[in-house]
Amino acid sequence: AVRRAISQSQESKLARPPVLVDTLPARVLQHDSLSFHPGAARGVFDFQRQIVVTGRSMDGVPAVFVATPLVLADGRALLVERGAVYSPDSRTVDLGALREPDSAIVRGVLMHGVAGRWTRFQGDPWPIHTGSDDPTQFTEQFPYPLVRLVLRRTVPPPGVPDALRPIPLPPMGNGPHLSYAIQWFAF
Repeated sequence: AVRRAISQSQESKLARPPVLVDTLPARVLQHDSLSFHPGAARGVFDFQRQIVVTGRSMDGVPAVFVATPLVLADGRALLVERGAVYSPDSRTVDLGALREPDSAIVRGVLMHGVAGRWTRFQGDPWPIHTGSDDPTQFTEQFPYPLVRLVLRRTVPPPGVPDALRPIPLPPMGNGPHLSYAIQWFAF
């Protein structure tokens, strides 16, 4: 029942019009209620400080997620999950080949970053290779304040490198429990 309520809440949020992130006050962007809400933001990508989220897969193939800060007009930054890239070792990626225009309007879904183990230490060079792009784990690594949520770009604009694949949203639904219960009763 709890999973169903969460799924219904997420589906109703996804049906709403997008919030304009760069117009919202910082205190509003700290609320979990914006997770799974469509969002849009205008800013400038900071390609010098990218995060490569390692250990991912797409369609059963090893991949990485590429997260790039989008610096907003007020000086805050929003991590944008620009897409997934197939990577044989689930770590290596040519970020130079994934470059797109610096100024951007990004549309997608606001959500919590990918949870994972944080493995960066002070002084490591950019890009960061880690298992997480959760902004709450490494706000001190950036020279500007980070918004607590990330924006997962769901539909890339024209001109984005083909190698950057949209990252699907996490599955919504009741989970596997119902089908497992039916199987067990069948036995």
